[in-house]
This record gives sequence, C-alpha cells and structure tokens, in this order.
Amino acid sequence: MKLEDIPKKPIFDIPEGYFERLPNRIQSRIAEGGRSEFSFVYRYRLQYVIPAAFFIAVLSIWLLRPQAPTDAESILATVDTEQLVAYLNESEISTEDVLEEFEFSPDDVEDIEAEVYQLQLEDEFLDELLEDVDVENM
Repeated sequence: MKLEDIPKKPIFDIPEGYFERLPNRIQSRIAEGGRSEFSFVYRYRLQYVIPAAFFIAVLSIWLLRPQAPTDAESILATVDTEQLVAYLNESEISTEDVLEEFEFSPDDVEDIEAEVYQLQLEDEFLDELLEDVDVENM
C-alpha cells in the first residue's frame, strides 16, 4: 500500500472562519498582557504572604529558643553537685579560698549546716548497717 492510495478525508472539523479570526484573537490576548485575573491576584498575595510567613517563622524560632542562664547562680544550678565537688577536689582551690570569696547569709549557713549534719547522720546510719552485715561470709 502506498501513501497515495490512502483516501484523503478531513479527520478534524474546524469551524468556519477559524483561521481568519485567529490572528485577531492572538493580538487581543497579547494586548491584554497575557495576564489572567488568577495570576494577577495570586502574584500579589504571594508577594506579601511569603515574607510575612518567613518573618513569623524567624520570630517564633527566636522567641521559643531556650534561654541561657545569665547570672552565676543560675549557671551553677545547672551543674550537678557531684561534678562540682569533683572539680573542686581536683583544683588547687582550698576551702578557705572559697570561704574568703563569698559572704554567706545566715540562711545559707543554716542550709549548709543542715546538709552537713544530715550527711553525717546518714553516714552513721550506714556504719551501723554495715556492722550488722557480715561482709567476710558473703
């Protein structure tokens, strides 16, 4: 079969005068700028929404970040007591040096005494318990 043998019939129906009106339709769309109401509205909405969303995100990250302590007491409160004691034992700072640098209020002194006496009582209690346990026969 050859190409010439295929019957020629129109496959698509084209409205009458379509190609005569086509240049005018194209020119009128070009004159409008090719903008539709859809793109015009969303362009200006996005123009303001994107910077506002960015500003809100940055502001929320800045406001919700954890605040670092600024005074010495807050910073020391974050350090475990065991770590602080280990540091002081390893350093060349003596107890007298520490006591000379700080002024303790009467409440602080009472708290320190209560903690020291409580530790001593707990140590005595542990000693009594250990006396009752026969470690050699375990």
